[in-house]
Amino acid sequence: MALLIVLTAAVLVPYLALYVRFLHEPLREREIV
Repeated sequence: MALLIVLTAAVLVPYLALYVRFLHEPLREREIV
């Protein structure tokens, strides 16, 4: 069970990081403009 949680986290964390970057980039562009 623990192994499943570790594998799930290992898969989701990179996607979460990309999602957070995708959300923050447009906000930065709006602030600059």
